[in-house]
Amino acid sequence: MGISYSVEVDEERSAKAMGRELRISKKDSVELCRHIKGMPLDEAQTTLRAIANGETPVPLKKHNSGVGHRSGIDGWDAGRFPKKASEAIYDVLYNAESNAENQGYDPGEMVVEHIAAHKVGEARGMKPRAMGRASPWNSDLVDIEVVLLQEDYDPSEVPDEEREEEAEAEDEAAEPSEEPEETESEAEEEVEAEDDEQEAEDEADAGEGDDEEEAAEEEEAEADDETETEEAEAEDASEDDEEAGEEEQEGGDR
Repeated sequence: MGISYSVEVDEERSAKAMGRELRISKKDSVELCRHIKGMPLDEAQTTLRAIANGETPVPLKKHNSGVGHRSGIDGWDAGRFPKKASEAIYDVLYNAESNAENQGYDPGEMVVEHIAAHKVGEARGMKPRAMGRASPWNSDLVDIEVVLLQEDYDPSEVPDEEREEEAEAEDEAAEPSEEPEETESEAEEEVEAEDDEQEAEDEADAGEGDDEEEAAEEEEAEADDETETEEAEAEDASEDDEEAGEEEQEGGDR
């Protein structure tokens, strides 16, 4: 089963990475992804390191119930320093950066075009309680998906070279409109030629069969003539023998 992303980006100008089933807080992950989305890759990595080190708080704009205020947040008050989630997301960004380098991009020109956190399940756990009891103490399992894109890429603009290539491809596709007819006619001619060859072979085979039958009949007729000749000679010889015997008997009587 392949890995599917929630967005589609031009594969020729993007690099992707995903962290699967990370044991981090889903709420913290959502806030961190919202905070660094759209930043250049270098700035996003620097921000995550500062959050993990407790230097810069991440503003909590959604999951902020009962959260204290932090200084250093422009235009907001509630914030925290989610170290575990920051380190996990930083690792995913590092993987995306490595993928970009392997694809031939310059990581310094990449932007965090898309980053999102999705809860995919829970890891079961138990918390011991008094009197031999235990309560469920499950952990979130979160997927983090990252898509890096070239900073100067605008999806609405297509390079002139690609437009020219597309136009040439369309022209080539439109030119060979008469070729199928020629191909069909050639195919019909080939079929007719094959049929003529087959008929000629059949006639030749039939002629050879007739010649063989005639030769066999002639051989049978010659054999019959020879048999009749031998029988006639045998009859003549027997008649001569009878006549000679009769003459000898008459001579003896005399």
